[in-house]
Parts: sequence; C-alpha cells; structure tokens
Amino acid sequence: KQWYQRRVAITAGGIKQVAWMNTSITVYSFLVIVMYFLIAMLYGDISNVTSAVDQNSGRPGFFAFGLSGFLTASAVLVTSFSGFESIVSLSAEAKNPKKDIPIAVLTSYI
Repeated sequence: KQWYQRRVAITAGGIKQVAWMNTSITVYSFLVIVMYFLIAMLYGDISNVTSAVDQNSGRPGFFAFGLSGFLTASAVLVTSFSGFESIVSLSAEAKNPKKDIPIAVLTSYI
C-alpha cells in the first residue's frame, strides 16, 4: 500500500517527476539485462547452447534443433499468444461468457 501511495504522490507531483521515474525504471531494467548478460558470459558454457546433445546426460541440448527449430518455436508462441490475447480482449462482448470463454481458450491451445 505504501508503494502505491508513493507512486501516486510522484505522479501527482508533475510531468518532470514522472519523466524522471520513467527514465530511472528504464535504466534499472537495462542494467538488469546487461548484468544478466555479463554473468552469463562469465559463468556460462557455450556448449550448453550449441551442442545438440548433452555429453554428460545424453539429453538433448538447449538448441537441439538449431536455428530453424528456435524460429519455429518462436513463431508458434507468438501466434498462440496473439490468439489468447484476442480472446481476452473480446471476452467482454461474449453473449454467454461462462460457456464461450473456456471453449475459446481451449481452442486457442490446439
């Protein structure tokens, strides 16, 4: 509750404070991503990404199907998210939402 009150107070303070808050949150998010990348570069092992099969366990690696598999999976995820988002945004217009929305959600998974 306190966090929300501080946010409202900053927003009520004016455009300069909102711009400063937006910039600081953006810089913080960028620094978290850069830190994650640096830690991955220092402690990560590139063979975990490029190897088709893990040498220790024999299981498929992270990038087992190569770039084409990665792009195919990305396309499927983006398409399914778009379908799910359209269901959510159109759910207010459903005539019988208790029946229609679960059917639409299950259909979007297929």
